[in-house]
Amino acid sequence: GPDEVKDGRSGVKDDRWAFTNLSTPLNYGSAAALAGAARALKGFDDPLAAKALGIAEKVWDDEHSHAPNLFRHGNVTGGDLDSEELSAAVELWKTTHEPKYVKAVEDLWPRIAPKFIFNAQWIAQAAPFMPADFMARVKAAAVAYKAQADALTAKNPYGVPITEGGWAGNGTILNYSLTNAALHKLFPDVIGKEMV
Repeated sequence: GPDEVKDGRSGVKDDRWAFTNLSTPLNYGSAAALAGAARALKGFDDPLAAKALGIAEKVWDDEHSHAPNLFRHGNVTGGDLDSEELSAAVELWKTTHEPKYVKAVEDLWPRIAPKFIFNAQWIAQAAPFMPADFMARVKAAAVAYKAQADALTAKNPYGVPITEGGWAGNGTILNYSLTNAALHKLFPDVIGKEMV
């Protein structure tokens, strides 16, 4: 009958099946979320906090043991590889304080610096625990970002960058403010509170 097991499969449809994408950026994003969750859970549910951190560390180690899986499909396979790895490194450092994550951020800098605008929030979180020369590089990038932001915001009377595609660019405006808030904390002399 239809419920008969054949070759290890019953043939019965099962809504517990889950099919996920094999994607290194997605895995880094998940590791970042789990590392952050581990901090939030500590003292509330210590076994779950330990499990979350264990999985995050395992994912980090596994993703560094092979070439990245860069399968892309729409917006369901993670973001930019370098940005997602940066987020995982920062969250794992904040949770464990292991030096290997500081080294990872340092190693990522040449690839994330050209994409500073998209990584500034993570970079701002990383900067305080990085070597002093890193902070100097971040400040130089923030100064360059400020010049770009001033040019973008001059294009409309509202003083915020807008996009010209669909949905009015509200995500861009919110990200602009969050980025500026993170940079203002580090460099109030470069990014003033009015930009937040």
